[in-house]
Amino acid sequence: MKRYQITFDGAIGNGCNFEGVKEKLSANFNKDIEAIERLFRGKPVVLKKDLEYDTALKYKEILEKSGALCNIVEMSSNNMKNAAATKKTLSGKALHGNLKKLKKKCRSCNYQMEALRRSCPRCGNDTDFSMDMKLLKEIEKIQTQSSQQIDNSEDLIEEERYFEAEIAIKKAIELNPFNEIAHGYMGALFFYQERYEEAVFWFEKSMKLNPYFKEFLDLLAEAKSETRKLEKKKIMDQLEAMGSKGEKLQLIWALGDENESVRDDAAQKLSSLGEPIWAEYVDGSGDDLTKLGESGDTRAIPALVNGLLYSSKSFMRNRAAKGMEQLARKAAPLRNSNALKALVKALEDRAGDTNWYAVCALGEMGDPRAAEALYQSIVNIAATYRKDVFSALAKLEGKAGEPYLRAFLARNDWEWAQDMAAQTLRDMGEDPGGDIELRTKRFGICEKCGVPYDSRRNLEYFRKHAGGDRYKQADVWVTEVFCPRCGVVKESDRVDAMKRVEKKTIW
Repeated sequence: MKRYQITFDGAIGNGCNFEGVKEKLSANFNKDIEAIERLFRGKPVVLKKDLEYDTALKYKEILEKSGALCNIVEMSSNNMKNAAATKKTLSGKALHGNLKKLKKKCRSCNYQMEALRRSCPRCGNDTDFSMDMKLLKEIEKIQTQSSQQIDNSEDLIEEERYFEAEIAIKKAIELNPFNEIAHGYMGALFFYQERYEEAVFWFEKSMKLNPYFKEFLDLLAEAKSETRKLEKKKIMDQLEAMGSKGEKLQLIWALGDENESVRDDAAQKLSSLGEPIWAEYVDGSGDDLTKLGESGDTRAIPALVNGLLYSSKSFMRNRAAKGMEQLARKAAPLRNSNALKALVKALEDRAGDTNWYAVCALGEMGDPRAAEALYQSIVNIAATYRKDVFSALAKLEGKAGEPYLRAFLARNDWEWAQDMAAQTLRDMGEDPGGDIELRTKRFGICEKCGVPYDSRRNLEYFRKHAGGDRYKQADVWVTEVFCPRCGVVKESDRVDAMKRVEKKTIW
């Protein structure tokens, strides 16, 4: 005969508060508050065991009336198997087999995603999905349970009961690991405790799950700013601890400060210490950091790192990235771990052309350690500059970028990336392999802005509009908007298309 046990992991019902639930449990089970407190440590505990199913249900009803959400778990003779089954039940997998691995399709863009996602990360659709209705109901049930835990945590955060709030949010994430709201609330929880690095981690994780969820963008920006301040203070403390040895280094670091007067003061003090050359590059203009890079003096690296990573002003980070690119070009081969780390981090900075300059600088440095970061950066780089990511990979020493170029060849969902990778490999004297050569003939790359365009689609457009009243429209399309970004196209393609349109040929 099957026997069952009741397990509890500290989760409470929607609208309940922890203190009230603890008092009710204490009264119902005649236990002191200290004993009840031990049940709310966020780890599953067995409350009752070796029960018949009907008896287990009665206990479950009593507990849930008190506000405690518990689970009925079938017992096993093997303790290890029993523990694994308990964990599986608590994580929500037992609600419907291996539900977390199921997929559903967005009807708006046909993107396949995890079934537990609340919305499509590609197009933002949050209402129209293709999936079995029975499974969809089970998924909605889990999503509701996860949302209830988030609602509980919101009240707890407002009351500054952060430990209990963290338990509730962890439960929400455990139920649905693809819940971007839960991850955002975890970031907010750490933010209000001034644990900014952890806050940034969870906010960014939330954004990765759903780029269209922007509720915590302001908090993310503020958390990043506070993190930069803390990191900058730590560096300044280290320099001050060096005493007279770190005085010049501290002043050079200050040359990259976002405050104009701080830069000027640092340059004057360096002049008084026998380093007048720095005053030639620092004149209080917005191009100070670019000029430091153009000097080709590697001693300017601390100043450029300061401006690139710790400035809250986007134009200063942009100038610092440009300066780092100039320095890498003039001081080649540049090998500096601090510069490398700063540039890799700058690949995520979408302000202006900052990440593009970082790509170019890493290419000029040729450091093989940058390969993976360059490969990952393709999603942050503007379409205009994507070709430079491939060029940078090709420049890395020891052909360290080749494996990543071949990884792009395997991206069937990014045909433009396959085309660019194939061309880059050919330029390196390597064979792309397979049928890439034939397939990529249908693609072109704009000579002006570098954006890839699909020749096949454009030819289909001409085929449709090459005659009759649409002749003028086809002519405008060929001459002005052949490239999806700037309208400029390879001359050979333009001439070929124009000839076809002029002949009014229906292909």
